[in-house]
Amino acid sequence: MPPWGRRGGGVGPGAVGLHVMALPGNRPGPRQTCMRTLIATAAGLAGFALYVMAAVTLADFLPAFWPVQAAYFVAAGTLWVIPARWLMLWAAGMTGKRRTAA
Repeated sequence: MPPWGRRGGGVGPGAVGLHVMALPGNRPGPRQTCMRTLIATAAGLAGFALYVMAAVTLADFLPAFWPVQAAYFVAAGTLWVIPARWLMLWAAGMTGKRRTAA
């Protein structure tokens, strides 16, 4: 039974509850999470702006053949998700090795 289904309390199914279930014993404090969120927001916005500038600059060098341009923009529009996902997980404190309960 999930922790939020137990009688007498337990953690609700919100973000904190999922965080605790994802990495038991590796929960950052509130101040650390707030600072991580601030750093991740600044790094994400700056990184995304640089990524867009690089993608647009590289697009100028593509051949004028629409299938090549379409494939490039599909790839460029999707690849930013990989570092953004890692950054969001890091900000939430959900990266690192899983620890097993003894």
